[in-house]
Amino acid sequence: MGIFAVLALPLLLFGISGIIYIYQSVRWLLSKSAVQNKVVVITDAISGLGKECSRVFHTGGARLVLCGRTWEKLEALYDALINVADPSVTYAPKLILLDITDINCIRDVAKEIVNCYGCVDILINNASMKVKGAVQSISLELDKKIMDANYFGPITLTKAILPNMISRRTGQIVLINSIQGKIGIPFRAAFFFRKVAYGVHPVEVAEEVLRTVSSKKQEVLMANPVPRAAVYIRTFFPELFFAIVASGIREKQKTEEEN
Repeated sequence: MGIFAVLALPLLLFGISGIIYIYQSVRWLLSKSAVQNKVVVITDAISGLGKECSRVFHTGGARLVLCGRTWEKLEALYDALINVADPSVTYAPKLILLDITDINCIRDVAKEIVNCYGCVDILINNASMKVKGAVQSISLELDKKIMDANYFGPITLTKAILPNMISRRTGQIVLINSIQGKIGIPFRAAFFFRKVAYGVHPVEVAEEVLRTVSSKKQEVLMANPVPRAAVYIRTFFPELFFAIVASGIREKQKTEEEN
């Protein structure tokens, strides 16, 4: 009886781990099949996260329209996707030059995007602009440029593509943003310039985007323990959150003065 008790816990844990692994594998396969043949538009596809999103949707059999500001980088991404994919189950991506901050050109680019396949099933708004600095040191011109990149650009593109989705009565729009959309901290008044060490790896985010699209979730929060805790503290204990932030700023200023 004693030996059985000793072996029972490891066997139970092993069994649970196996079930979780099988569940995640099945979920991943279902996610990939859900985007097969779908027309997926990814903005800023040449960024780290954009490349990973391109990879997972491409291997899932989606018909990609990849947008970016640099043609050479788009071509390099195209070659990378084509070289590792099975051409019998994937489509060659379409490439579109798009500067999301150039508001006046977005509607014309949107027509070019729709004309690639005649429709858009999934629009992934991934493009954004990030800056770090004290609010008084950021010029109003830069603030406006950031708003063009992070708000007016994506919403202009979305509005231009939305009628196509409405007429077909189908379509999904995904907005990828920093966790700074949930909280505000000093020196990130316009947007958050994130070190990868503190954020979720692009591979994990891209795979979650695929799962989110297939399951049609309304919102997903991905964050490491510290920033995730910050979101909940900010929501339920705002006084404590701002006290911690203020303490951190005072400590930073003291360190800078000593140096």
